[in-house]
Amino acid sequence: MLAKTKRNRAPAKAGLAGRIRTELKTWTRPGSRSRLCRNIGVERGQARQVVNQSLRDFERRGEITRTPSGLIKYNHGWRRSDPSPLKDKILRAMYVQGRDFSSTDIRRLVADAEKSHVEKTIRMLLAHGHLQRVGRRLCAHGIGAEWLYNIPDRVRFRVDVMR
Repeated sequence: MLAKTKRNRAPAKAGLAGRIRTELKTWTRPGSRSRLCRNIGVERGQARQVVNQSLRDFERRGEITRTPSGLIKYNHGWRRSDPSPLKDKILRAMYVQGRDFSSTDIRRLVADAEKSHVEKTIRMLLAHGHLQRVGRRLCAHGIGAEWLYNIPDRVRFRVDVMR
């Protein structure tokens, strides 16, 4: 596997999708890709390739459509899809588990959840105060220790986090 170097790393987008979306929302008629690039300040070259890739993603999601002549038209009725069903399963498992659970316990309850996904969700909930660390316990395999978490306010967790 190739190591990531400056040479083979993808260029930073720097909020490009948001800039494209904002510009397209202002259009009242279909327009061209070159007009879009001019309006958002993208020069020729590799940056335009990134814009073209973003437009393909927008089209795949149904956020834009193309006219028979190839012009771009923004779909103002488009809405983002619902959040990940896996995340909902993880949050529900935390709520059901109740007191003193670890990321391993959650992974056991949600079979298709990966360790990184569960731990990322836990970090986000800790940062927003929806979870608190309450202690540590030995891992089941006997080597090391793992954090235990608790939901301090179950009502707030259910209303704010689980929706």
